[in-house]
Order: sequence, then C-alpha cells, then structure tokens
Amino acid sequence: MLESNAIDEPTAQELHQYLNANVGSVPLKDFIEMVTMMHPIRIIIDPKNASASSLPITGSSNGMNLATVLTLRLARHGLVCDYRYGCVWITTPAEAKNWHDTTGVAQVRPGKNTALGLAWNEPAVAAVTTSPLTEVLATFTRTKGIELDSSRIAPTADNPNAYSTSVNTNGFPFRHALGILLNETGCRCRLEGETLVILPPE
Repeated sequence: MLESNAIDEPTAQELHQYLNANVGSVPLKDFIEMVTMMHPIRIIIDPKNASASSLPITGSSNGMNLATVLTLRLARHGLVCDYRYGCVWITTPAEAKNWHDTTGVAQVRPGKNTALGLAWNEPAVAAVTTSPLTEVLATFTRTKGIELDSSRIAPTADNPNAYSTSVNTNGFPFRHALGILLNETGCRCRLEGETLVILPPE
C-alpha cells in the first residue's frame, strides 16, 4: 500500500520513520499506545478480529522503520496492518484480504461548494464520550451547516443509547471520522441530494 501511494501522505511519512524501541512481553494495546506517543499516527486494533490485551509484543526495533516493525511484530500473532479511514488498522490477514467498505462513505461524493463538500476533509471536533451516534454526528454537522438525516437511528424511549459509540475521532477529517464511527456501530450512510442520510445496519 505504501508503494502504490494508497496511504495519505502524513501517515506514509511516519511509517517510513525509524522506531527505536526494545520491548519485552508488552501487551499489544500498550505497545500501540507507546508507538502512537512516539509517532503522530492513528492506529486502530480491530475490536472484532484482533485481541487488544492478550498478545505479548517482544523484540528490538533498532534500525527498522515503523512499517517494518509493525509488520514483523504482528506477523508472530497472525495479524497484519491494513489502511482504512485514515488509520493503520490491525486485523487478520483474511479480514484484510476480503474487506470492503460497508459504511457507504467511499461512495459519497459531495459537491465541492456544498456544506458537506467544504467540511469533508476538515477536522471533526467532537467530545470524547460514550454517546449515541446521532449526538456525536450532530456535534460536528451542526456547526458546519451540513444537512443530516439521522432519524432512522435516533434513540428511543426503549433504547436511549441506540448505536452508542466511544471511539475517539476528534481531529480526524470528517470523512474518516464518519467511516470509523459507522464501522463501529454497523451503520451506513448515503447522500440524497445534499443531505447525508444515516441508516441502521442492514
């Protein structure tokens, strides 16, 4: 993916940087936290296909770039790196090979001069809390004038926490934040005219 320029430039640059660190039996989650403290890069451990805590990461990375380190350390546990929604995505080889965007974000083509088009690559600003998806999206779209229809996933009296999300997408470009949040909840989106319509899982 690096060779084919399929990765956004800031992330690609960091993956080429050296990572000098020696670790011994550090849980994967802690290892990734350490990496992201040393490199301004977003890494997500696939919650559906990869364990975040039980996999010990061990080894010396002196003289290797970040892409190589991640590849080698994860391979020992049968995991690989993919690239989705502006993030390095840790998952299984089978899931990476067969993955396709189920959120609908890849099919959205907002007009350049529409509110959504102008905000599509702008950083999404939202509080980092466990909240229904409707509230998280409303926080950003309200200030940008984006036409949003999330009525079909709105919380109800019987389900006040419908499609709750807790992933920190603060600062991501809106298109990537939207993809991450929809992926987490299983929801989808489509563009109808200038309105971004959020749909429940199929």
